[in-house]
Amino acid sequence: MAISVDDSERTAEVVIQTIAMFLSMIIGMLTFFGSIIACLKLNGNLASKARVPPFRTIITLIIMALIVTFCVLANHEGYGTGLGLMYMLFVAALSSIWGVLFVIAIGGADMPVVICILNTGSGFAGVCAGKTSARPLRVEGEMREIALEELAEALNRSKEVIIVPGYGMAAAKAQHAVAQVTEILRGRGVRVRFGIHPVAGRLPGHMNVLLAEARVPYDIVLAMDEINDDFEKTDVTIVVGANDIVNPAAAEDPTCPIAGMPAVVLATLGVDNPLFVRENNRMFFGSAKPKMEELAGRLLELTAEGKKDVVEEVGAPEPAQEPDTTDATTGVEAAVVARETFYKLGVLKDRYPGEKRVALVPSICGKLYEKGYAIYVETNAGLGAGFSDEAYKAVGCEVLPDSDSLCAKAQMVFVIRPPPVDILHQLRGKYCVSWVGRLTDAGKKEIEIANGEGVNLVDVTAVPRITIAQKLDCLSSQAKIAGHRAVLEAAHEYQKFFAPEITAAGKYPPCRVMVLGAGVAGLAAIGTAVSLGAEVRAWDVRDVSDQVESMGGKWFSVDFKEEGAGSGGYAKESSDAFKAAQKATFHKHAKECDIIITTAAIPGRPSPRLIEGYMVDSMKPGSVIVDLGAEGGGNCELTKKGESYLYKNKIRIIGYTDMASRMADQASTMFAANMLNFLTHVHSKGPEEARDARSFESFLEDNINESPDSDIIVRSIVCCKDGQVLKMPPPPQPSPAVPKKTDAPGSPGQGGVSQVNAVGGGILASSQFLLLVSAGILVIIAIWAPRTFIDLLMVFVLAGFVGYMLVWNVQPALHTPLMSVSNAISGQVVLGGIFMVSSEEVATQVFAVAAIAIAAINIGGGFMVTHRMLSMFKRDTS
Repeated sequence: MAISVDDSERTAEVVIQTIAMFLSMIIGMLTFFGSIIACLKLNGNLASKARVPPFRTIITLIIMALIVTFCVLANHEGYGTGLGLMYMLFVAALSSIWGVLFVIAIGGADMPVVICILNTGSGFAGVCAGKTSARPLRVEGEMREIALEELAEALNRSKEVIIVPGYGMAAAKAQHAVAQVTEILRGRGVRVRFGIHPVAGRLPGHMNVLLAEARVPYDIVLAMDEINDDFEKTDVTIVVGANDIVNPAAAEDPTCPIAGMPAVVLATLGVDNPLFVRENNRMFFGSAKPKMEELAGRLLELTAEGKKDVVEEVGAPEPAQEPDTTDATTGVEAAVVARETFYKLGVLKDRYPGEKRVALVPSICGKLYEKGYAIYVETNAGLGAGFSDEAYKAVGCEVLPDSDSLCAKAQMVFVIRPPPVDILHQLRGKYCVSWVGRLTDAGKKEIEIANGEGVNLVDVTAVPRITIAQKLDCLSSQAKIAGHRAVLEAAHEYQKFFAPEITAAGKYPPCRVMVLGAGVAGLAAIGTAVSLGAEVRAWDVRDVSDQVESMGGKWFSVDFKEEGAGSGGYAKESSDAFKAAQKATFHKHAKECDIIITTAAIPGRPSPRLIEGYMVDSMKPGSVIVDLGAEGGGNCELTKKGESYLYKNKIRIIGYTDMASRMADQASTMFAANMLNFLTHVHSKGPEEARDARSFESFLEDNINESPDSDIIVRSIVCCKDGQVLKMPPPPQPSPAVPKKTDAPGSPGQGGVSQVNAVGGGILASSQFLLLVSAGILVIIAIWAPRTFIDLLMVFVLAGFVGYMLVWNVQPALHTPLMSVSNAISGQVVLGGIFMVSSEEVATQVFAVAAIAIAAINIGGGFMVTHRMLSMFKRDTS
């Protein structure tokens, strides 16, 4: 729906914000002075006895009437006038008296309950204050909706169409509908291509897997860099379920949270997208799958009706040829244009036993050469992955005969595995970029050796799991290959069909595959197995059921509640009780499945044991287990690291640790793309006229040292520098875990707790009256409130549910520190004070400064008190 703001809606917004301002003042003053009375009672300065004034309900009603009256008068006179300010002070004074009468009528034994009520009030006051200073929840401009008929007509007239898919397509399982639209348009002569963002979806290549499953031709699926320049000459671009990856703010707004992230030049993170309100943009609202199916149906109707415009050339244009990025031995210009270079890179031949990959491939070297990097390659460095020395020479690289000459020339050397000591000795004072694994014991030894040789070691596996770093994450890219290869290895050993078959020779069931661990490798394995026709079931310690189902798998869970998210985006180690329930579930599924693929790993720790020997014994003869956790000891008890063997002439168990290297060409290409993104990430921080190799060294050096302004990615991957081992910054933390719900036995109190209310007894305190008032307010909101208020109300309601869930699961013993810290959080009103202090009205400035001062005390004192309270619950280890 289109968003427009007329005068009536602006008036409604002003009225809503005015009401919110008065509510924040009334509730804030009530809770402030009520809290003072509660504090005095708890401290003994006031008698704890309940003091109920005569005619309390009547007095309360009179105070409420006077408050409403003075609010109306203040609004009529204007808040900035002397008379208006006086009326505002009357409102504050009456609210304070109300707060005193509310609390003083309650006994000291009930003060904890009163504090809970007051704390809730302070939070509600903060909400009202937030609404007072809130701006409409939209970027400046107007979103325009497009109807199905209009969109179909636009596509009907077009000659060039680009489709940009995002995770919304995966979540809605709309890939087949998108493929149908593509097929219809291509059949009518429209040139259709797909633009794939490198971080679209939940794992590298997520969109490619889904489109391949839907039989979208490979040659029309292009990477972002390959298609960005073509958007200007495209008639229609369809963005399916994407937000952040098509957000121009990533390039245009340096203060945006996703600044620096590559974006298609046309969520998830909650960042306003200015693309939505641009003149050439239209919004087609709805769930992706049914809407794309409706669009396909309408396009077929237009074809049947003969409404397609006549084009000058009959027949479909030649499909776009994807630039060759997988094998640089073809399609390379014979002559390379000589360019000035500013930084020297080296590509070493990997000497690790069995390693076939190479750190940089020719196609990536060509792009680096264009950015001002000189590249030296050791002879035969890429031979194991299928890249010849001639291919490197063809893109501007210089091939050197040995490692000695390469180390002498290069300033930064790339290699998959850390080189031996004799080569490290030649790299003193230079950078070596490789797969170190600084969190593992082996990686720590490599760092110690490199530091002793004076080498500046860079660990590409230490990239933090944040949005802007996804393009550098070689762990994900190599894990995707490992997951894919695991299925192929299993298929090679499995002696039956993957897909169900009905033939003249009989009916054969599908292969049943169980994937344990639904990270990048697990999701890749699911996608490959599903594409081969298998029935796939998957599990992970974290609830990622939506991602599993988006890849075509079925989710199963362990009947045991435990939060599985750990630090840095990885899963954490499970408890013993959870492991027992877990193994019972796995045993049940192992009896039913033909292939088991395990992918569970925790950085720096042994791989968790998921499959026990007795489970293997219960599997059907001819079954296959592929253990991708073999490097850390194996997820299966019977795994032999680096080996494949037949267990009891019955079950094939594969424990290869070089899955990625078994697809050396593809793995090298993806690893090299990660390295290109690393170099680009660093040198892109330079001035606009020098965002290439000229800026790389200076900005790398500037961001290594720990400081608030340094780059978290650079600080995370540089392990040692100039003879000093550098501390890795803490990984990004996931959302706080929700404590397990326990039914703790309550202790009987010393008497009943009296009813606490702000207006006395009678009908005004009844739930029926409050329900009636709430219903009336909702009816008024539905009829009259502006759209922006509805948006804010939705946020308020959802936040209320979150608060309920957080508090409900906290044990009663911790309620006191919980109240303290939530009271500190209510000091968020300091933000409203900061916002309003820039007002031109002196009265507003005075109130804003006072709000900032009081809120700052509330924040600091609240957290300090919480810390002291929590200390009382700690066990004395002495």
